[in-house]
This record gives sequence, C-alpha cells and structure tokens, in this order.
Amino acid sequence: MADVQYTDHFLLPSALYVSKEPCLINTVLGSCVAVCFWDPVLRIGGMNHFMMPLWNGQGLASPRFGNIAVPRLLEAMLQYG
Repeated sequence: MADVQYTDHFLLPSALYVSKEPCLINTVLGSCVAVCFWDPVLRIGGMNHFMMPLWNGQGLASPRFGNIAVPRLLEAMLQYG
C-alpha cells in the first residue's frame, strides 16, 4: 500500500480552504470559531476560520463573520461538485 502525501495548509482568521486532494488543514483558535465540512461520497473537505458571529451590514461582508464564512465555505465545496 502506497503512502499518501498530504499537503499542509495553515488557516488564518477570516480565511477558508477547500480541497479534493488529501491535505492537513491547521489553525489556532482562541475566541474564534472554525467550521469543517466533509463530503464522504466525493471526498471533498473544507474549513473556515471566523472571528465574529454576524456581519451587521456595515463595511465589507468578509469571511471574518460567521454568517458570511459558512455560506462561502459551502459555495466553495459546491464548486467542486
């Protein structure tokens, strides 16, 4: 059986990452939240890292906010299938 080579990706706050390839996604959480999705059929996974729960409609709608980061993570996964 061949060894699987994993890429390593460190996730900063306000970021997300999705991959079809085997990888390790790392982050450090204090008061932030990370959400992970995994599709066992298509073997696609992803993770986001956000700092605040809700964007209040002022300023930039960034993945710094949970109500922006979670739908963006799902959209990124749907782009893979």
